[in-house]
Amino acid sequence: MPIDLTCPACRRQLRVADKYAGRRGTCPACDAVITIPDDTPDFELVPEDRRTYDNIILEPATRPAAKLQPTAEQPPPAENLQRLADESPGQRRLREALDHRPEPPRVPWWRRELIVLFGVGITPAWLLLIPLAVAGFGVWFATGPGRGVQVSSVTPVLAVEVLDAARRHDPATLVNPGAGGVFRQAAAGVGATGPATHTMDLTVGGSDRLLVTQPDPGGDLVALDVAVSQRLINNLGQTRKYDNHLKADAFTLRRRSDPPGGGSPAMLAARTFDQPIDLDLAGAPTSNPRKLLPPVAADRLEEQKLPGVIAGEAEYALGTARGTVTYTAMRSTSGMPAGPGLSADGTLRLDHPDPDGPAVTADYQGGRLAVSWNPEARGRWVQPSLTEPTRTSPWSRSHFTLLFFRPPDAGTYVLSFAGRDVATVKLDRARQPSPPTPSPIASNRPGGPQPQSKNSNSPLAYFDILRDARGQAQGLVSANHMRQIGFALQLYLNDHNNQFPESLLELRPYLPNLDQLMVNPRTNARPGFIYEQPPPGSPPATTPILYESFNGQPDPDGAILYGDGSIR
Repeated sequence: MPIDLTCPACRRQLRVADKYAGRRGTCPACDAVITIPDDTPDFELVPEDRRTYDNIILEPATRPAAKLQPTAEQPPPAENLQRLADESPGQRRLREALDHRPEPPRVPWWRRELIVLFGVGITPAWLLLIPLAVAGFGVWFATGPGRGVQVSSVTPVLAVEVLDAARRHDPATLVNPGAGGVFRQAAAGVGATGPATHTMDLTVGGSDRLLVTQPDPGGDLVALDVAVSQRLINNLGQTRKYDNHLKADAFTLRRRSDPPGGGSPAMLAARTFDQPIDLDLAGAPTSNPRKLLPPVAADRLEEQKLPGVIAGEAEYALGTARGTVTYTAMRSTSGMPAGPGLSADGTLRLDHPDPDGPAVTADYQGGRLAVSWNPEARGRWVQPSLTEPTRTSPWSRSHFTLLFFRPPDAGTYVLSFAGRDVATVKLDRARQPSPPTPSPIASNRPGGPQPQSKNSNSPLAYFDILRDARGQAQGLVSANHMRQIGFALQLYLNDHNNQFPESLLELRPYLPNLDQLMVNPRTNARPGFIYEQPPPGSPPATTPILYESFNGQPDPDGAILYGDGSIR
């Protein structure tokens, strides 16, 4: 039966089960240590307030805790009245706080622990989240972390093609000294010095090309930064043994309204880097010295094929490339290449036809070629194919850039990969250069072209008049450039028995500022004039020899220089 006892400290009436007889515990009201007597009769009473106290501290550590159950509240006996009267205010407040302690807050059902796994209590709230997590994982697994091909950016760019390039087995290591990256050739078995950040196999000679691009709203190319998942590469069979094998012609771009199967092919730029780079010439996998030079045709090219050696000199002066390069390459006596390795000296500067386009400088120093460009531009290795190890996860992605010729019409275009439509992109219309104002020299010809503002009745004709006036002034400057070139031609004819030169480069002794005069301010072309050597015996007064250039062709609305020095 229960044992009734009184706390000797606070005089609280308590009741415990008889199985706790002889043990020690603490009072639930004042935490005083109490010894439970063991000579009480065996009966049990239910406390009125139904409260249980589980904080009894037993003397043996292995015994279960005793539960002291208080009886109904009783006033303290008379012997404790004096003690209560003598207590200090602080003791009184403490006693009153202990007597009126609130019950512990009730834990909501959704926060009650059901089971404990690895020290973590599992509550009903966790059980509600599990179906949501399973459903989310199912959606993720079914669709993957995004589409098979993601296009992160679409950027119109201007481009300058610098030279042919190729990958090689000896590594070239990209180091990052400060703001710009540099490619340095590593010796066999010896790593490149410096803070290496990337390893690439690059050199001169091969089917790859080095392009320098610069973002421009009116660029004639568009660069798509894409990421292709390993799952899609596997599904479309773009693997070879244990490698991904992506080809540039596998990517096409067409209008969404066009039927599948067509479109323009891509150029694959698997490597993109900032300026400058150093390329190895001594270990180039070719002995063709033309691989050293940019695709721009040289104004003067002289080559000698001697036994064992090919020696040449290329001069760029009037086109978008400026400078001179002398080069040598090994050659066998049979005329076949003797082996890899090139050597060259000189400096070239390649400018985009647009004055705001990228400008590239190629510095040849024997067995080394240093290529740099303006900070707004970026170098890209354009390759016909890309081979890289396959990835373990099907959701891993291969990142590279696709270059397309910018379409003439704006709209939504579809990107296809291996015959499957994988993404859509919105493209703006390619820049359509407006024709320049007709030259005032051409306007004076009978039936010659006239400025648009001459017969315009538009309310905005005032602005057309200003534009045409500026164009006609630039046309007069271009005609003056042609006149100076004509004077130099007459001096050349006097010294060479009336034989016209094969190239305008031969006028340098008579016209030191020839490079500046070859810029046409009316058409913004460089070179701004097209020279055609007349056949022997042609009548000078009726034989045109120099035209104004627009889009690389003689401008029908431009002035013409004739063999007698007249401009009409």
